[in-house]
Amino acid sequence: MALHADRAPRILTLDGIRGMAIIAVLFYHFADQFKSAFSNSIDKTVVSVLLTGWVGVDLFFVLSGFLITGILLESRGKKGFFTDFYGRRSFRIFPLYYCFLILVCFVGPAFSTVLAEQSAVIRGDVGWHLLYLSNVLVAMKGGFSNVDAGYLWSLSVEEQFYLVWPLAVFFLRIRSLVIFSLLLFFSSLVFRLVAISNGWTADSVYVLTFTHFEPITVGSLLAILYRSKNWQKRLRIFLFGIGIVSLVIVLRIWIMRGGFVFYDVIVAKWGVSLCALIFGAFVWKGIETAESARSVTYRVMTNSILRSFGKYSYCIYLIHVPVGLVIEKLLLTPQKHLVFDSIIPAFVCFTCMAFASCWTIGFFSWKLLERPILKLKDKLF
Repeated sequence: MALHADRAPRILTLDGIRGMAIIAVLFYHFADQFKSAFSNSIDKTVVSVLLTGWVGVDLFFVLSGFLITGILLESRGKKGFFTDFYGRRSFRIFPLYYCFLILVCFVGPAFSTVLAEQSAVIRGDVGWHLLYLSNVLVAMKGGFSNVDAGYLWSLSVEEQFYLVWPLAVFFLRIRSLVIFSLLLFFSSLVFRLVAISNGWTADSVYVLTFTHFEPITVGSLLAILYRSKNWQKRLRIFLFGIGIVSLVIVLRIWIMRGGFVFYDVIVAKWGVSLCALIFGAFVWKGIETAESARSVTYRVMTNSILRSFGKYSYCIYLIHVPVGLVIEKLLLTPQKHLVFDSIIPAFVCFTCMAFASCWTIGFFSWKLLERPILKLKDKLF
């Protein structure tokens, strides 16, 4: 299968997709904080919609698989393939991540009693987080409720996958890489079904790398096939069809189960695969949109606010849970802020404050830490 390399999509569109993903995740976690206070039928309908925001992580995974595999494919055969990849990724990921752990474990409690108890628990598990094994910790303890900072599981999945994925890209031929990616996709689904049938919790199968391969491998397949001229037209038709079918199935599950959350046993079995296929089609649409700057979709995906959330998404993801906790405890007590027996007005105020706070911290993180380190990275690799 011949590849052509000169097809890099415009980063503006992909930043927009990344922005959509992080906004969905923020809505999920903030709604999860308030869900016990959503009482009437309208409130419960709103929260059931917002709680589907967990799928934003799988959108991140698809986009990550597309971008990282694309970088690896462009580097095949070049000197320093492994050192450049691992070096550049270390500079991008580690500094902010370890700064966050230091701040939340040791600095935060000195300024906020709200974080003190959670920080003590995180310090007890800090070895798992330092080694990017947060997902294993969540699985071992049976769920997120037993692990503070359990949301770091997704970063662990990415690092575990990309620790070995460059080996596959380097040693396998393109056709073999496609077959291998498909095998990972279906093996992940099989592992998950077997694990659930043997009594594993939905949280456990959700967070482990070998039961969550589908989104990253779909993104990786997109990167491979995007560079194959022979597959362009066929891929467009296939992705559109399978994306629509998957979306219909998701909507049916949502109606039948009264929501679509990863800890529902039915969603735990099939949800990751369905979301991977839906977001594969969505990311492909974003790639095509990048080549048609006059379209309405392009203007939406390149909205400056949306792109800014995408640009600062790494920091926002790291800090959004403790930020939400502090704002809720210090400024809002949901049960005391009911308006016409509804929590929605208080939740809207809380969300606006939390979004603004996360964006502001992300902005300064980018200016003061991330961008200078990226400049250094570009000089070294």
